[in-house]
Amino acid sequence: TIYVFFDYRRAPPSAVLRHTWFRDGSSVYFSSEDFARDNGGTAFVTWAPEGGFQVGLYEVQVMLGGTPQFVANFEVR
Repeated sequence: TIYVFFDYRRAPPSAVLRHTWFRDGSSVYFSSEDFARDNGGTAFVTWAPEGGFQVGLYEVQVMLGGTPQFVANFEVR
């Protein structure tokens, strides 16, 4: 399982958290969930593919309330 932690503050009350995972430029996983949290804090997204991660370059794109928040990159060897 890969965990991507992030800090947030003042999330819109009806915000949706979306995260898309790419391997070597191709989308391999997508998730969307309600993010009903106020104030601020630390949150995270995760993914654990069946059979484990394949070798390659990965990118995780995180959006909150329709606004891009950040991109994280990592490599599996």
